[in-house]
Formats: sequence, structure tokens, C-alpha cells
Amino acid sequence: MVEPAESLNLNFDEEEQIIEASWSHPGSEDRDIEFQLTISENGSEIDQNDLSDFDYTFTDVELGETYTFEVVAYDADNDENRSDPISESIDIPDEESDFWEDFFGEDEDEEEPPEEDEPGEGSGDGDGNDNGNGDGNDNGQGDGNEEDNGEGDEEDDDDEAEEEPIDEDDDDFSTDPPEDPEDEEQEE
Repeated sequence: MVEPAESLNLNFDEEEQIIEASWSHPGSEDRDIEFQLTISENGSEIDQNDLSDFDYTFTDVELGETYTFEVVAYDADNDENRSDPISESIDIPDEESDFWEDFFGEDEDEEEPPEEDEPGEGSGDGDGNDNGNGDGNDNGQGDGNEEDNGEGDEEDDDDEAEEEPIDEDDDDFSTDPPEDPEDEEQEE
């Protein structure tokens, strides 16, 4: 009688949607051994192959099913001389699993939004830096928590003319105060 195969391992590759089966056989160096691989899905035989290799890749995987792989070793010169079968089963998940969902027990994409009464994420005390009247570089008041962070006051309490926005990328831009023309005359 032929010795049975050993170490039947099954691995489901989620990305490729395949099951990889591998095994070993202690007597394969002494004689010409082949293997009959039978695959069952939920207890019903769906595939059978005669192989001389120690591995097989099954590609017709359906999610949510249980697959059983059974390997019988036999003498290639006398296929009546067979081993006892060895078998392993593998449960395929219903859907592709998410590593973080499995790790934390929840879906990382499903964060609960803050309630309307609670402030959102922000930094500081929520008062902005009060540098501006809403017409400049957006350093005015804001609550630091929502879309209006640093947007400045949009209300203009006095009737001043709107100032031109400063283009900081402009080569002529300077933070120095403008020179007084009288100072230039005194220097000459």
C-alpha cells in the first residue's frame, strides 16, 4: 500500500480570489507517485485531477462557500495501489475582508460625524488670530473648528472702501511701510 500524502495546506488569496493547495509525500523519492485531488464545494464534488506535482491552484472560487480538498497518493505504475485519503477544508468569507475591520472589529471608513452641537476638530481656542477685517488675507475671526476657520468677518461695520488684496507672490510686495516722499527730498 502507498503511504498517504502529508501536510495538506490550503491558503485563500483574497486579492487573486484563488485557493492554493500544497502537500508533501514521504515515499515520492523511492517510487513514481501521483496524486488524485478531489475538490468539493459545500459537500458536493466539483473537480477531480490526477497530478504529479505537490501543489494545485484552484481558480473557480465563490465567496461564502466551504471547499474541501482531498488528496490520495497512488503508484503511477499501478493506480490500484492507493493510499488512504487526507483532506482539509477552508471557509471562504462572504465578502472581501478588510484588514482594519478584522483588526479593530469595525470598518475604519464608518466614522460617526460629530453632532451639530459639538465642535469639530480644530486647534487652539477657536478665536482665530483676529488679524484682519475680512477683506485681507483671511486672518480674521473664526471659530477654528469649521469651514469659516480664519475666513475673517464678512460683515463690514464701517463704510470704508474695500482694500485691494495683497499678492504676496508679487515681486514688488514688501512688508516695509511706504517711503514718505518728503524724506527722499531731504536726502538729496
